[in-house]
Amino acid sequence: MRMTKTISFIVASLMIPQFAMAEEDAYDGYSYMAVGFNSVTYKEHVTTQKGNVVDSKAETTDVYYLTGGLVRIGEKIDFSYDLASTLYPNDVTEDVYENGVYQSNKADILLNNMTYLLHYKLTPNHRIVCGGTYILNTYKRFDFMNAPSQGVVEERSASIAADIGYWYESAPAGKRGVRITAKALLGLPIWQKTTNTNTTAIDFDDTEGYNADASIWLNYTVYPGLEVGLMTGYSYMLRQGGGPKKGIVNNEEKNIYWPHNSTGIWYGSLCVTWNFK
Repeated sequence: MRMTKTISFIVASLMIPQFAMAEEDAYDGYSYMAVGFNSVTYKEHVTTQKGNVVDSKAETTDVYYLTGGLVRIGEKIDFSYDLASTLYPNDVTEDVYENGVYQSNKADILLNNMTYLLHYKLTPNHRIVCGGTYILNTYKRFDFMNAPSQGVVEERSASIAADIGYWYESAPAGKRGVRITAKALLGLPIWQKTTNTNTTAIDFDDTEGYNADASIWLNYTVYPGLEVGLMTGYSYMLRQGGGPKKGIVNNEEKNIYWPHNSTGIWYGSLCVTWNFK
């Protein structure tokens, strides 16, 4: 009897790691792509040295594209990458108030970002993630009410943020009925460059502000290794701005500002996820 128990214990000890390894192997990598819409609200605020208070707001809904994937590196470490871009920006009216007096101009907003994360797996489901995001946003303004001969003014704003957050995977990709992925990230900018075509010799590198993003993905397996689903999320970016700096605009020296600004994005899309390994 004692010998039988001993043999049973040894067999069980050998089997448990194999079962654990099999469960871990089931959480393999996957790729995805998604197309949908994003609803963007962009706001600016600045008070000049002369005491002029300028506030602006632009809202637009555009077609949005996302793609990315998750790569299994080991039992405790995974890697993910997510790329997102506005496919075609619509022209919108930007409402501007200077000391309470209304003026407007047309604008379009083009958003691009790339996020790369390392996952530390507390379990295959629950992960602490850290990494970085590169953001390149372009704002074009034209048809100015108060300056009809201004032409097109383009502002390019690029930043790199260090990210940390939480990631949840309810099940292996493409192997069960319904699968849920949830993500929450907080980012702090570590590099910034903003340039305006009115004053290309001047750029702003102030890194005060933060990024925040949260999303949830619902996928259903329609074929082993292939999922279709829906996703929605919200992203927010705040930058404190900078200035004034002396610059030349139309042969005249002026104080140049990068306004305090925020970009809020609701997004949602249809998505396809695959893993045919």
